[in-house]
Amino acid sequence: MAIIATSNYKAYAGITVSTWDTLLNTLITAAQAKVERYCNRVFDTATFTEYYSGDDAGCLILKNTPITSVTSVSYVAPDGNNYALPTNAYRFDPETGELFLIPRGLKKATASNSLGVPYISNWQRPSFSEGFRNYVVVYVGGYGGTYVMPTDLQLAMYQYVDELFVPVKNGAAVDTSMQNETLGDYSYTRKLDSEVNSTFATRFGPFRRMVP
Repeated sequence: MAIIATSNYKAYAGITVSTWDTLLNTLITAAQAKVERYCNRVFDTATFTEYYSGDDAGCLILKNTPITSVTSVSYVAPDGNNYALPTNAYRFDPETGELFLIPRGLKKATASNSLGVPYISNWQRPSFSEGFRNYVVVYVGGYGGTYVMPTDLQLAMYQYVDELFVPVKNGAAVDTSMQNETLGDYSYTRKLDSEVNSTFATRFGPFRRMVP
């Protein structure tokens, strides 16, 4: 599912005719593409195949949350062959997209510290081996099905599409070179680009993925 459908926007805007459907479909598709590019992620649920560079840490951050399931995690060896990690070698956090390796080689504790906490012997710190794009993860992520599209994200899209659609609906294509216009008692002032960008960032900043 998209962030919003044309029918959703029409209900929001009180539009009951089909006159504008083709234009709205185009605007909504383009608006979502811009939002996803800004947010560094895809919102619709899908199966993703992504490559990550290991850095000797025990965690990778998957891009398109929430994560429904992880199909496979494979190591790409220097010879180009892929070696799948067993499914019991990792866990993931659906909301944050963190994919963790599980510690290996744990033995039953035979002693405790002064607080009564058992010592763990023979602990091996797991890590994703350092390399360039040497891990490939296949997973299902994004909103739809198990996870519902956030309502505040939908509202932000309604408002954004409104700004794109209303001038065209009113027969006034926006002249980006014009800042002010006065016709008799009518006066119009366009927002500065900095104001437009600030509004966009305020709406969609909370959904932006900051990890590269």
